[in-house]
Amino acid sequence: MDRPRWTRVSSLWVGGQLSWLEQLCLSSFAAKGYRVTLYSYEEILVPRGVTLEDARAIIPENEVFRNPPPSMSYAGFSNVFRYELLAHKPDEVWIDTDVIALEKSLPSSDYLFGFETKAFVNGAILRLPQNSELLNSLRAESALVDKTSFVWGDLGPKLITKHIEKLGLWEAVSSAQEFYEIQAVEAWKFFSSSHNSEVTTRLSQSSAAHIWNEALRLSPRSPKEFSPDPTSFIGRLAVELDIEPPRLAMSNSDLSLWRLNSFFQAQKNWIARFLGKMRR
Repeated sequence: MDRPRWTRVSSLWVGGQLSWLEQLCLSSFAAKGYRVTLYSYEEILVPRGVTLEDARAIIPENEVFRNPPPSMSYAGFSNVFRYELLAHKPDEVWIDTDVIALEKSLPSSDYLFGFETKAFVNGAILRLPQNSELLNSLRAESALVDKTSFVWGDLGPKLITKHIEKLGLWEAVSSAQEFYEIQAVEAWKFFSSSHNSEVTTRLSQSSAAHIWNEALRLSPRSPKEFSPDPTSFIGRLAVELDIEPPRLAMSNSDLSLWRLNSFFQAQKNWIARFLGKMRR
C-alpha cells in the first residue's frame, strides 16, 4: 500500500504582520486543502484557513536571535526552529513562508528536501523522521553554532548538505524540479508578465515552488511594497486567491533592474563555485 502523502504543513513568522506575499504563499496551501499552522511569538493576522499557534511551545522567546549584521533577519533562528518543530511534530512538514503550493499534497518520502543547486540541499520544505540521525545531528550542531558570527546558510543549506553527505543520504534528496525549478537568481520571473508562460510550464511537474525571499533583495525596491502585474505568475495567483497587494504597481524599470542585478549575481555565484573547485 502506498504511504499517504503529506498534507499538514507548518511555518514560523517573527517580526510584525505578514506582507501580502507571505499571505499569498500560506493561502496557496490552505486553498489546496492542506492543514496550515503558523507559529508566532505575537498575535498577528493570518489568512483564512491558517491556524496561528504560540511559538513558545517549540522554543522559548528568550532564545530568539537575529542573523549578524548586515542581514539582521531571523533566517538563522528559523532554521533552528524548524529542526525543533520536526522533533516535536513528526506528522508535519516545514515550509518557509515564501513557498507556494502547486499540488494538493507533498511527496510521501520519510525524508523531504530537495537540491537547490547541484552542490546544496535546501530546507525551505523539510520533513525528517523524528528520531533520525540526521535530525538529531542538525539539532545538536545548530545549538553549538556561534550566534554572533555565523554567515548565511551555516544553519541551513550548508549544514543540511554537510550531514546528508556525512550520513550518505543523497538518494533521499528530491530533484530541483520538485521544489526549486525556478532558481533564486530567476525569482524576478515570478513577477514578469512576459515570463508567466515559461514559469507555468517549468513548474508543471513541481509540487511546490520557492519564491526566494532573500532574492527579492536584488530588486531596487521590495516587490512586497507593490502590486505585481496581474498577468504575471504571482499576479494571477494573487487574483485567484483573492489576495490584495498594495495598489501601487511595480514599474517595468524596477523589474528590469532586478533582472539585471540577478544576472550579475548569477555571475558572482558562478565565479565563487569555480574558485571553490580550484581550491579543492
